[in-house]
Amino acid sequence: MTFVNEYVSPEDIKKCKLDEQFLRSHPEYKSLPENFKPSWTIDKERNIYLMGAGMANPARDNEYWIGFLLNCDGKEFFIKLERGEGSKKYSESPYIIAWNNVKSIYPTDLHGMTYLDVVSLLKEALSVFGDDGMINKFASNFIVKFNFEA
Repeated sequence: MTFVNEYVSPEDIKKCKLDEQFLRSHPEYKSLPENFKPSWTIDKERNIYLMGAGMANPARDNEYWIGFLLNCDGKEFFIKLERGEGSKKYSESPYIIAWNNVKSIYPTDLHGMTYLDVVSLLKEALSVFGDDGMINKFASNFIVKFNFEA
C-alpha cells in the first residue's frame, strides 16, 4: 500500500490521541470544536502518517519554517522544513511545491532510526501530501521537488 490523503476517522482520532494533541496545543479550547475534522497522509499497511503541524510566525520568529508531524508505527517526529522556490500561482499546472532543506528533526535520537530512513519516509509522504494534504483544493495537479538529499 502507499500513502493516501484522507480525513481521520473518529476511531483513529481516539486511537492516535489526536483529540488530546489538539487540546494540548490549543489551550483556548476546553473541548474539541464541532468542526474538528483532521486529515492526514497515511500508509495504513506500514502504520505511518504525516500531518501538518504549524509554522513559524514571521512577525515573531527570525527564521521561517513549516512543521510536520511524522508518526512511524508510534514513533513521533516533529520536523521543521524550509519551503523552496516553487510555483507562484495556483493557476500553474502542474503546481510545483519545493522544499529546500530539513531545518530540524525532534527527537534528535530519531527513536533509533537513521536520518536517511526518516527523511526518506518524509519525502514519500510529502509527495502525496502536496500543498495541503486532503484539501489540495487549489493545486490538485502538483509535483513535489526536494532540494536536499535523504
